[in-house]
Amino acid sequence: MPRRVEPDDVFAVAGVHDPFVDDDPYLLALLDLPSAQRRVIGRQVALLCTAIGGLDPLGALELLGQVGALLGEGDCW
Repeated sequence: MPRRVEPDDVFAVAGVHDPFVDDDPYLLALLDLPSAQRRVIGRQVALLCTAIGGLDPLGALELLGQVGALLGEGDCW
């Protein structure tokens, strides 16, 4: 999926930075997944953010990527 240059309207209305305009490798990998797998990862990110105080969604996504690397190259999600 090509990277957006302009922020999405939803992020602009919320007054926050659109993380999808950056070249974050974890977000790019997430966008490459099929929709069903993105939903699973999204739920895991939400749970991690709730369970670990101060963890933002990008940090949780990075943490999931690191855990996945520890578990090996198999389909662990």
